[in-house]
Amino acid sequence: MSFAVRFSKRLRHNCLSHLRVPRGQNRMSTDIKKNSVILFKSPAEGENDIFLAELQKSQLSVYVVPVLSFRSLHTDVLAQKLSGDANNKYSGIIFTSTRSVMVLESAIQQLTASSKKTTCKDLKCFVVGKSTATSAANLGFKPTGENSGHGKKLAEFILKEVEKKSDCKPILFPCSKIRNDDLPTHLKQNGIPVEELTVYETVPNPQLHTCIDGVCKALKGQPEYLVFFSPSGVDSALPFITPVWDMSQSKVLALGPSTEKQLKAKSIKISGVSKGPTPVDLAKLIKELS
Repeated sequence: MSFAVRFSKRLRHNCLSHLRVPRGQNRMSTDIKKNSVILFKSPAEGENDIFLAELQKSQLSVYVVPVLSFRSLHTDVLAQKLSGDANNKYSGIIFTSTRSVMVLESAIQQLTASSKKTTCKDLKCFVVGKSTATSAANLGFKPTGENSGHGKKLAEFILKEVEKKSDCKPILFPCSKIRNDDLPTHLKQNGIPVEELTVYETVPNPQLHTCIDGVCKALKGQPEYLVFFSPSGVDSALPFITPVWDMSQSKVLALGPSTEKQLKAKSIKISGVSKGPTPVDLAKLIKELS
């Protein structure tokens, strides 16, 4: 089953099985529902959402709205790049999301099916975030840099780990169609070549309106916290949020500087930015604001 189809089916299950309500809700009551948190994020890997699990430990009422779905791109090109002795081609590989790891897994499966070999799992592996690190480790890599928090900090970490020389092999960076340029730009400016390949794109969840309507019906009021995980998630969710909730009455939180920047670009008042990309970091921020 393809990468895109798997996520499409999971999205339909999450939204339609648990949050099926009629369209056309009016703006909900402005009464703040204390300790209510809505996470506007990508669908969780596997069956369990680690952010949901962590926040529920703090006795919070948590609702997860999957704002995006994903479509893989250029898997065959990635497979070609990985074939043979990858160590002779690249000095390392960068993953900034679990999605890029999933596409790479599909590329490896293509190579296996055609009886081709790859040594890519022996490459130095650099990641942002514990979820990405876990996905990479499960695939056989030995990831480092997971606590960097965001791209520029990871670039600074990589500069300490990769030897700079005139014939330095490039680092392979399978990435999203829409992504922050800080990481590759910082590396290139400091003498580390980066070979970028777009391997997936994000598209709005086609069931997003249904999901948000479902949360409205369940919550019956104004959420205390609205948490955004990505710039594209901000763009996808806002048109459906503003008709039903007054965002100025909620505490709007961002995971990371890119998401913060996008919220500010939309003139949204931000109450806090998570210091890191992990569920624990978000839980600490909410506790500080309570």
